[in-house]
Amino acid sequence: RPTTGHANRIGWSVPVPLATMYVWAKLPEPWAGNSVKFCTSLVEATGVAVAPGAGFGKAGEGYVRFALVQEPEVLERAVERISGFLQSHQ
Repeated sequence: RPTTGHANRIGWSVPVPLATMYVWAKLPEPWAGNSVKFCTSLVEATGVAVAPGAGFGKAGEGYVRFALVQEPEVLERAVERISGFLQSHQ
């Protein structure tokens, strides 16, 4: 939950998962139409990997899936890296 709160503070609306280790987040502009490009660019720039929504079918495009399977400290660092990436790609 702290991870989704941090994402929301940086302007990326990410819902709090109720009973799962996965979070689906709608991509912010200018990435909304290309989840694969976002994920590729993100991992190349930051080392943070998320799953492109397009990999889950047509309805998944425009979203990414986070797997919250690391320790909270690791997830917080990942969100900080994502924040820097988003700020540099506005």
